Amino acid sequence: NTFYSASISKLITTSLFYPFDIIRTLQRNNQTKISIYQSAKYIYNNNKFVGFYKGVMIYNLYSTLNFVILMVVSENLKKLI
Repeated sequence: NTFYSASISKLITTSLFYPFDIIRTLQRNNQTKISIYQSAKYIYNNNKFVGFYKGVMIYNLYSTLNFVILMVVSENLKKLI
């Protein structure tokens, strides 16, 4: 149960909030300060809506596996203690 619930919850949240991570990365890597609106506009103008989800599969793969391992280990440790 822990494996499935952790997997589903992490996949949903990372898929929903991935565009914000893309915007944050663009702001962090930019040498000048730009707003969230300017960042989103830049991404949309260059790649349309697809630009907000480029790389989401790879990101979901490693972040979901990491989260599932963390949750399964923590649940098993709770049972041992």
